[in-house]
Amino acid sequence: MVKFLDEEIFLEKEPISYFTIDLPFGAGRGLYYKNTLLSLEYLTTSTNKDLYIKENENLFDLPVIDSKNQKYIRNELLSAYYNDQPVNLYLKGTPFQINVWKHLAQIKKGSLISYEKFAEICATRNSVRAVASAVAKNRITLLLPCHRVIYKNGKYGRYGWGDKLKVQLIKSETESE
Repeated sequence: MVKFLDEEIFLEKEPISYFTIDLPFGAGRGLYYKNTLLSLEYLTTSTNKDLYIKENENLFDLPVIDSKNQKYIRNELLSAYYNDQPVNLYLKGTPFQINVWKHLAQIKKGSLISYEKFAEICATRNSVRAVASAVAKNRITLLLPCHRVIYKNGKYGRYGWGDKLKVQLIKSETESE
């Protein structure tokens, strides 16, 4: 369960916290600001911490520092994923992307949906490619479960953090439901 917050969370100019986390099937990292998740992604071989921090400092116009509350953040995020506990999210993107990402949050664990059907739900039936592009730009893995969107022929398709990881996530979720 997620709650979406708006720009008002940034009224006080405090640094953003960078954290690392053990996610299902791999290590991850993210950004957290005043009890609000800004980013959560899997670490990949092409991951560069300094570049990630610089890009996000530019995106949010705030400094990024290493978190002092890593254990709290990990517990809150993993509880949100495994136990459907509430978590605050802030999404930075175009209105179209944010609409698509908010709809991602409604796809239940253990469920899969085709890009075409998902585009219809997002009220953009004739924009399957645009919806797929927005899905691919999702910055919050697991809690905005882009891995649950698949091709209409049943093939899983691509995944920004690795196709093998997408298969592992889908199998683990469908087997546990």
